[in-house]
Amino acid sequence: MNINKLKYTHSITTRTKKTGIVIHGTGGGTVQGAVSTFKGNGVSVPYIIDRDGQVYQLYDEAFDHFHAGANFRELSRCTIGIELVNWNHLIMKDNWFYNWVGKQIPDKEVFVSPRAWRGYSGFHRITEEQHKSLNDLLKILCEKHKITKALVRDFHPEVIKDKKWSGICFHSSFHPTKTDFYPLLIDKIKI
Repeated sequence: MNINKLKYTHSITTRTKKTGIVIHGTGGGTVQGAVSTFKGNGVSVPYIIDRDGQVYQLYDEAFDHFHAGANFRELSRCTIGIELVNWNHLIMKDNWFYNWVGKQIPDKEVFVSPRAWRGYSGFHRITEEQHKSLNDLLKILCEKHKITKALVRDFHPEVIKDKKWSGICFHSSFHPTKTDFYPLLIDKIKI
């Protein structure tokens, strides 16, 4: 797997034992936009996967980082964050889907869920290239850090907060307001 290194200054160089992986959606359309948002909001995550499947590493994933949110600081320390460039949930207006900044998303990039999830039925589709790169990266990271190849399905914050938990989850698996990924994405993860 080819991993591109991005020039990024990460101020935390303390290494922490990693027991899990958290998959996020950037809420935007580009790698550069995600990096800019990270810098502006104090968020840090070592990996970003672009729409074309290119994987970018911002810094060593063994470093402590801040990606799970203020109420989940300990979880950020012991997990590795991976961001997929994706607009996440979409808003329907006049039979078209739009992202949160009002840009219309082409039909081929929209996934319409058979049932609403967290108030939304339209989601920005994860590309096949992103799925492949995500699966490859998950395998590498799980083996390197001895992380259990078990995926948390749906919303289970009590499982993830357990100090003995090891596995892979989505930001929306423990954060009640996140819409990073619709539940049907789970079926595409093959570890």
